[in-house]
Amino acid sequence: MYNISEITSNLENLVGFSDETGYTLDPTLTSPDSSLTVNGYEALLSLQTIESSKPSNLTLDEHLTSIRKQAVQKVLADVISLKVGNEYQKSVLEETPLINGTSNPSNIENKKGRFVGWLFRLPESINLKNTIQKVLVQFTDNVTNLPLYVYHSSQNEAVDTILITTTNAPSVSTIDLATPQVLSYMSDDTDIGGFYMIGYYEDDLPLTTNAIYKEVTVGDVPCGGCDPWMKRYYKKWNSYLKTKAVYVDAQNLNGIDLPLIDDIEDATKTNFGLNFYVSIGCDLTDFIVEHKNMFAQSIQAKMAIDLLRYIETSPTRNNKIADSIAREAGIRINGIVSENNFIKVRGLIHDYEQFLKASNFDFSRLDKFCLPSARTGIKWNV
Repeated sequence: MYNISEITSNLENLVGFSDETGYTLDPTLTSPDSSLTVNGYEALLSLQTIESSKPSNLTLDEHLTSIRKQAVQKVLADVISLKVGNEYQKSVLEETPLINGTSNPSNIENKKGRFVGWLFRLPESINLKNTIQKVLVQFTDNVTNLPLYVYHSSQNEAVDTILITTTNAPSVSTIDLATPQVLSYMSDDTDIGGFYMIGYYEDDLPLTTNAIYKEVTVGDVPCGGCDPWMKRYYKKWNSYLKTKAVYVDAQNLNGIDLPLIDDIEDATKTNFGLNFYVSIGCDLTDFIVEHKNMFAQSIQAKMAIDLLRYIETSPTRNNKIADSIAREAGIRINGIVSENNFIKVRGLIHDYEQFLKASNFDFSRLDKFCLPSARTGIKWNV
């Protein structure tokens, strides 16, 4: 899994073009991040020749921009296929509730003006994404726009707020999140590692409304005599995240800012009326963007191949491009191989394949859950 739009926007300026006499390209095409250019790489690809073979409905700038964007996406697909292949798991864990079982309606959580909720710690992995798709809540009465705060230990203020409205209390209500909550080991909005904490302030509940709790210690192995389904769910997610129920006493609250870490206390035998559906998948986007320079030569070669294809197959070549240039374009793409398979000229396809193979872009050690790895166990941020 990867975000093709985000990757393309980050990689498409790696390779560009040099201005030539009589041609002034858009600055976005002539200031590549890597200093690699296509017309400096392949002599046959002068801007004049490229313009003569481009589609008639595009300007030269539009044609080059399109070729570059497509090349980035083709290279990405080829790298994933070559380096990862069928071993890549798009989904590590399908949507799964973190606890199972039915609450006793008489299990009423007494309000004490606290912040109550769950704390989540994630394994050290920039590509493993834990996504909360649904929130389950159970209160004695319905609530309207109850704020559920999402904190990260690196931020003083909540990184997000989820508004909860229920209509069928005291039964469990399942809230499908319009925007799923993604918990990451590292993101643009948080520091590396740390923990997330998701919960609500008891004072935000209506005066006569209390949580109905399940008598479980969140995150602990279910007891030997517990519902076997509780153990089954626990085994599904426990390898990928650690969680526990927590609270902060009223006197230690700091408005709605993140409380002091030392004031966060563990809770036992209660879930505070909360439960979460989580799915876990491998997302290579951040890793690819972080190592984008490894793609530069491959993108350069792929752009050259695609532009030469236009020269080789242009329907207007008899008028604008000499047949000899078109034939030369084919040779530059494919090379020349004799009848006894002796390579006389290596083509750009060969160069492109070598660039892909030679790159030290090693996915195999990204994450033990997503791909095979020689490492054992997980290093947790503590």
